[in-house]
Amino acid sequence: MAYIGFLPNYGDITSVVAGTNCSGGGTSGDVTINVDDAFLINDGSDTTTGTITAAGFTTTGTWTFDELTSGTVGITTVQDSGTSFGDRDDSLMTAAAIADKIEAYGYSTTTGDITGVTLTTDDSEVILDTAGSADFIIGGGEGIDTTSADSTVTITAKLASDSNKGVASFESDEFTVSSGVVNLKNAVSRAYGGTTIKVLPSDFLANEDAGVARFTQFADSGTTGLKPGAATLELWAFVDIPEGKKATHIDVYALSNHAISAHEIDINASGIGAALGTGTANTQLDITDVDSTATNYLGIYIATGATSDRIYGALVTITDI
Repeated sequence: MAYIGFLPNYGDITSVVAGTNCSGGGTSGDVTINVDDAFLINDGSDTTTGTITAAGFTTTGTWTFDELTSGTVGITTVQDSGTSFGDRDDSLMTAAAIADKIEAYGYSTTTGDITGVTLTTDDSEVILDTAGSADFIIGGGEGIDTTSADSTVTITAKLASDSNKGVASFESDEFTVSSGVVNLKNAVSRAYGGTTIKVLPSDFLANEDAGVARFTQFADSGTTGLKPGAATLELWAFVDIPEGKKATHIDVYALSNHAISAHEIDINASGIGAALGTGTANTQLDITDVDSTATNYLGIYIATGATSDRIYGALVTITDI
């Protein structure tokens, strides 16, 4: 039996079937089995268009990736924690190596440490704090309030008062304000420093005692000043007391020490009030204080005695009510 072509314990292959991830096979003749890209060779270079899934990789070669803009980049090494940093394009860094590099620049592992804060104020003074927390106080100063909410600091001017500087508004019928300049509409034209009012020779009038033909003149030669037109002539000066002020003293300056007095008079009624004080020229007269009102004013009386007398002027002392 062996002679006529039969071998003991062997039989003909009647079919080859391609298994998983393979193709081809056959039932007669030469048979070819094709292996899909799911498998890579281990003894040479190979490529695949599929996804490689593995429990791990061990390599000492080069991993080549597409570069972001053009070309490719080859990665040959990975830097881990404790390795000296290498500034190179063929190496990757582990998370721990990245943390080491960040902390080497002076940053800590806490969030957002500030190592120094500098503030410069309007007066060019510089405030510097490098103590980590960088604590500052924003103080408003007189007339200024500071408040804070969350991360916002608000600086607000206080309203002005008699005892506190701050923001003030102005009554339009009393003040004009333009480009930061404030002007008083109803200013007393001869108020000096807010404490005295000048009384000029022209502010004095003659009374009726010497008759209508007798009047005053300004003597501009010899002893200058206001000259009475008659020995019996008496003089009056009238002064408006500023709003919010009161008159407290009177100084009359003259060639002689004439008798003087002060009186309160009203624009809406006849009559001269009782003397607020009596005295003599060239000596300050302390009068009963008289507050300003919408209708009153101050009358200054001078009793002259000769045409040779001269009146130089006067001062009225005022202060806040």
